[in-house]
Amino acid sequence: MGYCIYHVAFEGPAPSFETLRDLVAARLGTPVDLIETPPGFWVGMGKPNGGLSGFSLLRHEGALEPEWDSESPDDALLFRILEEFGGRRALVNSPAPRRVRWRFYFTGTPPTPEQVEARFEEVTGIVPERRPSERAYEFPVSHSLEAPMLLGPGHGVSLFLKSYGISLTTGFDLTLLTEVLAVLESLGGRQLDHDDPAIS
Repeated sequence: MGYCIYHVAFEGPAPSFETLRDLVAARLGTPVDLIETPPGFWVGMGKPNGGLSGFSLLRHEGALEPEWDSESPDDALLFRILEEFGGRRALVNSPAPRRVRWRFYFTGTPPTPEQVEARFEEVTGIVPERRPSERAYEFPVSHSLEAPMLLGPGHGVSLFLKSYGISLTTGFDLTLLTEVLAVLESLGGRQLDHDDPAIS
């Protein structure tokens, strides 16, 4: 699953996610849900064209859950690597975020994001040049905005509070992201370049 990552800085405190939800809903004229997402990590796999495929994996006790349900070749490779590290794949019934379908159980310690990143490079033979924001990293409990009546369930924008403001990630559908960015800018936010020192 590919990801788009944006960073928005504020001179003062960033707006609350509740305020952001309400303003985006008013702008779209449709209900917007604010959903809490468990902690986990993000890891990127280099592509032959020089880009990255990004994956978010949520932590559930001793298990890992790929955040987005997809059956692409990139996702199949991620699943294979998790199984190489001892993961046993099982369907998720509930409770889980609506966009989680698979859970990988480990009898020992799950792999670290750095281990998964290194294994991607070994398997693909691609060692991409990465900006600081494109290295594997852990993320805390986060939140996402979803507009199910507009996009259907499971498609949204993930939000993370940062020292500079808010970072946002989403899949390839930029419909909701465009509206969220417009609201953040109307509240005084300023988009940062990916190599901005404030991000690292």
